[in-house]
Amino acid sequence: MRIGKRDELPFIDAYKLSLDVKIRQRALRTDIAVDTLTPEVRAKTNKAIEAAKTAIAKLEPPTPVAVREINLHENHTVEEAIPIIDGFLKECYRDNVRRVRIIHGKGIGVLRQAVREFLETHKLVVLASISSAGKDHGGEGATEANLIDFTVNNLN
Repeated sequence: MRIGKRDELPFIDAYKLSLDVKIRQRALRTDIAVDTLTPEVRAKTNKAIEAAKTAIAKLEPPTPVAVREINLHENHTVEEAIPIIDGFLKECYRDNVRRVRIIHGKGIGVLRQAVREFLETHKLVVLASISSAGKDHGGEGATEANLIDFTVNNLN
């Protein structure tokens, strides 16, 4: 399957199917583990795996969200803001958001500088994408950045 400019795995192959099968048989009000190597149990297990694969194949890849923003410019020190931004970036990445906007206010620029320095070192941020927001979105009072591509990278 060819997607965009790169060869990538089809969507279903991006999921790891893990199945923990424990089949038990009720006998005299006690649980007895059934031998999982019997042909009957193997057949049922394979059928369950195929059903799971079919269900996963029907899933749609997450739709990218254009921009998500967070407002930090009121009453946040640098020490408070950095962990908030880190959590915000991880949440956006998990939600397949490709662009973030961090509103830090203009002030004397201390929070703006700290935000940009933090973004420059964050593993989820595309370094070359860090910039001031557009005039309609806060200008120098907000910083925007792109996150790494959800379909290519994995958050550990």
